Amino acid sequence: LVVDLLRRNLFGRAVSTGAAGQLENNRRLARGVVTMPRLFGLPVTTSLFLTGSREKFTPVGANPFFEDVTALSAEQRFRPARQIAISYAYSLSRSHVFDPQPNPFLPALDLNSRIGRLTNTYAWDTRDDPANATRGWFQSSGLELGTAALGSDLRFIRYLGQQYYFKSVGPGLVLGSAFRLGAARDLDFDDLLQPAARFLAGGSTSVRGFAEDGLGDRSAFGGGNSLLLFNQELRFPIFKWARGVTFIDEPTDVIPMALL
Repeated sequence: LVVDLLRRNLFGRAVSTGAAGQLENNRRLARGVVTMPRLFGLPVTTSLFLTGSREKFTPVGANPFFEDVTALSAEQRFRPARQIAISYAYSLSRSHVFDPQPNPFLPALDLNSRIGRLTNTYAWDTRDDPANATRGWFQSSGLELGTAALGSDLRFIRYLGQQYYFKSVGPGLVLGSAFRLGAARDLDFDDLLQPAARFLAGGSTSVRGFAEDGLGDRSAFGGGNSLLLFNQELRFPIFKWARGVTFIDEPTDVIPMALL
């Protein structure tokens, strides 16, 4: 269940405010946002996000535990050209992992960590409709860095590249292709990447037919330190506004601890 509320032009100053909520089987999330379309008269969009979430993990053969995350993020975005967008953001989050019913004969699970990260993203979008494209392509590259200088207890570097292509091949028929490549490295423990920087896959937006974020390492947190994912689909009309899709989603192993 997802709820999204947005109010534009707050106090007559073109400032947008919004709130969103998301409820899943094992996860709850709430987010607030404030967005200003210009900064000191310049066409730079500035956004502030405050997010809180709780997720339940149920590892095999162990007691369930929870992770509470609170995050504050600031992002700026501008367009050097009509089809190009560049953004940079800083995020600081606190994570609390705990067992609500600890075993009195074992050490209690109670971990706190702080994650500060700097993100830079470049995107080029020629799609005719981002919500339901019939032609064009979308390409983005994002680099993420976490260091002690940014207020992070974890030191890591992370890259994610995405490429989508859409082509009309007949009356109402659209071919859609997607390619995603990700790689990350922990700067302290080499291959032992922390959960906050791992890649996740599975679900309606990546590998359909699997649980949301259900693919990858079978440890409690899941995910992996690399991602290679291919998607191919054919969209076709059924009746009036109803449409169908035939698809192939293929995750591929890259390096140890990858998604599959």
